[in-house]
Amino acid sequence: MPSEDLKIGDIVSLKSHPYQDNITTIIVSGEPLLLPPLMVITEQSKLQSDTTSVNDDKDAYEYMCLYFSGKTQRFEQVPIKGIHLKRIMEGALENSLSEDEVFPGVTVTIKTMDFELAKKKSSFTFEDTSLNHGSDSSTITALLSYLPPSLQVISVLPHKSKHPTHKKDQEIRKVPSLDVKCFWYLSISDQSGRLSDCRVA
Repeated sequence: MPSEDLKIGDIVSLKSHPYQDNITTIIVSGEPLLLPPLMVITEQSKLQSDTTSVNDDKDAYEYMCLYFSGKTQRFEQVPIKGIHLKRIMEGALENSLSEDEVFPGVTVTIKTMDFELAKKKSSFTFEDTSLNHGSDSSTITALLSYLPPSLQVISVLPHKSKHPTHKKDQEIRKVPSLDVKCFWYLSISDQSGRLSDCRVA
């Protein structure tokens, strides 16, 4: 598979997100529930094309993206075409984590945690104190809609892909080297949830 812009481990979002590549100090205004989540790429695959030319651009790929949904209190993985994504922060080199660092019993979280903790929103209020005069103020508060929980590792195993990674000796899919299974406290139902195949490059 040729070299492309996005890769496993990168933090990305939809192009409508106000954050830019390595610029994450922007204060969000407007309706925060309309803000797309920050996601981590866990897998990438080459899109089928009718053309014979080789396209090295990210638009020629589809990416499996992982994020925590505050609404469902669960981790979601969604396939998104590269044309709809932009990188927020480049991930570390592949195989950057080892079983010496991530093992059963250790507490971990996904890479978006620090960015979600630092996310802020601005709200504007206006108080009408008389017919002719009023006062207004702007308030900046934390925006924690997509804040992921801390996870406890259950197991770390070599990754087993559910889909073929090669076709006629050509790489068509990149997958992580490890699968990390975790559980966390699921407050919405007062029980522990389980995140299977939380993939780590």
